[in-house]
Amino acid sequence: MTWKEEFLRVDFDGVPMIGASFGGVSFYVLDSERTGGRRVVEDDIPYSDEGFTDDLGLKRRRVRLTGYVIGDDYIQRRDDLIDACEAALGDGGEAHELIHPTSGRLQMLCENYTCSERSNAGGRADFALTFVSPKSGGLAFEKIQSVEVATLSAKRVLGGEYLQIATANQVESDFLTPIENAIEKFADTVREPFAALLEDANDAAAFRSRIDSLVENAASIVTDPALILFSVGEVLDAGFQPPRVPGDVLLLASKVEQLWNEIKSIFEPSPYATETRAKQAILVDATAEFLACSVALVVADVGAGAAYEDYESALEARNGLGAMLDTRAQTPGFETTQTEIDNVRAGVLGRVPRNERGQFRRQIFTPAVTTASVLLAYRFYGSTARELEFCARNKIPNPGFVQGDQPVEVLRR
Repeated sequence: MTWKEEFLRVDFDGVPMIGASFGGVSFYVLDSERTGGRRVVEDDIPYSDEGFTDDLGLKRRRVRLTGYVIGDDYIQRRDDLIDACEAALGDGGEAHELIHPTSGRLQMLCENYTCSERSNAGGRADFALTFVSPKSGGLAFEKIQSVEVATLSAKRVLGGEYLQIATANQVESDFLTPIENAIEKFADTVREPFAALLEDANDAAAFRSRIDSLVENAASIVTDPALILFSVGEVLDAGFQPPRVPGDVLLLASKVEQLWNEIKSIFEPSPYATETRAKQAILVDATAEFLACSVALVVADVGAGAAYEDYESALEARNGLGAMLDTRAQTPGFETTQTEIDNVRAGVLGRVPRNERGQFRRQIFTPAVTTASVLLAYRFYGSTARELEFCARNKIPNPGFVQGDQPVEVLRR
C-alpha cells in the first residue's frame, strides 16, 4: 500500500479531512479519541468508612474513530472495511495493522463497528469503529518510534535503496557530470545553515572542511555509489544541535525542497532514448531524492528537538516539518524509505509541540491609555527585567511607553 493510500487527505465540503486505514482498507476520518488507564477494583468494607483499592495493571488501550467511505465504489469499500473489522487474529496470533492519521502504525483488533447509510447521503457509508490492543500494557502503541530512532532507521533504509538503484543504473564517467553538479548543490545548500547548528567553532570549521573535501573529490566520488553514500553520511553525521532561533526550523525545511528543485533543474533528459541516457536520468533522479531525503531527516531530527518560544511557533514548525516529510514520502522508487519517513513524520507530529498546556500562547493586548512598558512587562511576565524583550517583540518606536489603543503581542500561559 502506498503512502497516498495510507494517509489520504481531502477537502470535503470545505472541511480539511485526513485518512486512515485498517487491514489495508482506507477510509476518511472525522474524529479520533483514545481511552486507557488502570484496571482498578474497589473493595468496600460494609458498615465502615474504610476501603481498599487494588491496582490490577494497565487497561487495554482503545482507539475510537468515526469516519466514512465515499465514492462510486463505496459499496465495495464498505464491504472491504467490514471484512477487515470482522477478520480474526492471524495464525501466529498477530493483530491487524491500523494506520492512525497522527500516531502511525498500530497493531489492533476491531472490537466493534457500526455502519450506517442514509438516503440523503448517497454514495457514502458512515462508520463508528472501536479498536483494542490485543494485549494489556498499552502494547498497541509500541510501533510509534521516537524521532531519533525513526530517523536512524530511515537513513539506513534510504542508503540501501539508493545504493541498489544507483548500482543498477551506473554509467560511464562521461555521463556523471550531473551527479557532480548535484553534489556541489548539496554542499552549497548545507554548508552555512548546518554549520550554524554546531555550537563549537572547531566543530563548525571541521564540518566546512569536510564539505570542501567532498566538492574537491566529487569527480572520483561519483564513480562509486558506495562512496557517495559514505561521503554524504560522513558530512551529515556531525552532531547537529537544534536551532537556537525556532524560526530557523522552517528555513531549514525550505532548503530541502530548494535542493531537490536545483538538482532537477541542472539536468534535462536527452530526447534520444538510448539505454545509457535512460540510466543517466534514473541515476540523477535517485541522487536528487537521496540527497534531499538525507537533509530532510537531519532537519526533522533537529527540528523535533528545538525549544519553541510559544505554542504557535511550535505548530508552525510542526506543519513545516510535516509538509517537508510529506513531499519526500511520495517519490517513486524508494517505497521502503517512504514507509520509514511516514514513521518519522508520526514521531514529529507526536513530539512537536511537546506540552501544549505548559507552553506560552501568543495574545494581543490593547491598553486603553498610554502605559509605561515596564509596567506592562511586569503585568504579563512578572518581571521588569523583560521590558526590553517586550519592546523588541512589538517594535515599539519609543521604548518606555506604549500608546493607548496600540495593540501589542504578549506571551501568556
